[in-house]
Amino acid sequence: MKKYLHIGVFLTVIFGCSDDIDLPVAQEILVVEGWLTDQDTIQQVRLSRTVSFESENSSTAVSNATVQIRSNLENYELTHVKNGVYQSMVEFAGIPERSYWIEIRLEDQTITSNKEIMRTVPTLDSVYFNFFRRQSELNPQLEELVYYPVGYFSDNGEEQNFYRWKFKRNEEPFAEPEDIFIQEDRFLNGLDSIKNEFTAFEYELNDTISIELQEISFEAYNYLRLLRLQTTSLGTRSGTTPSVVRGNLVDSSNPSNLILGYFGVISTTSGNRIINP
Repeated sequence: MKKYLHIGVFLTVIFGCSDDIDLPVAQEILVVEGWLTDQDTIQQVRLSRTVSFESENSSTAVSNATVQIRSNLENYELTHVKNGVYQSMVEFAGIPERSYWIEIRLEDQTITSNKEIMRTVPTLDSVYFNFFRRQSELNPQLEELVYYPVGYFSDNGEEQNFYRWKFKRNEEPFAEPEDIFIQEDRFLNGLDSIKNEFTAFEYELNDTISIELQEISFEAYNYLRLLRLQTTSLGTRSGTTPSVVRGNLVDSSNPSNLILGYFGVISTTSGNRIINP
């Protein structure tokens, strides 16, 4: 939740990838980015608008909205602090099995997200590391060791689950589109001590590996899957045809208005390990 994947950059790539065409007048589309967690903390959401093709900025911050995170039993108002970031005035946590949504009032718009139920993520049993060898780029005659994280957890066999894995190296998050790593339990349902190896996330000796396992909804899983597909395959020969990735937000005052981004709920568990010889 502390780092945001800026959807405005994604739109700039999609609509700016052709040459010698008359570009349409750019819309300033509202983008909502935020996740309510089950951790007792200051919760936050980011609001921005997409900008014109000629702009040097990827988005503009929205500072004049009224933002509330709601459930059937509670209502938390968020206050704008800076750069389009809105924060709760008190620390609070999402409660398991309770449904939450966001409501945003902005000028003549009322934007709401679909309701999502807070699930309980399984415990991250342990964090380890492994390595592989490859030819050194600095000296092709030498081999180098590349370390990567390994995480174990046990799946709840009573329901279908969807997960997101997030990683940090020495407290610096892997935050590129290709670092979105999601998982469903279709072939893992009810299994214990499931070993997950993440060879795409590279570390060096004495680095600290930090892993966060999140339980997300099916809708969030599908949104992140499409977002990763669109942002990592553009410009490749087998790339996906560019299209707008719709989230779970709607302008109830005018449903035809396009709202980008996503607001969802996540339960989290985490662990870390230092890579020692």
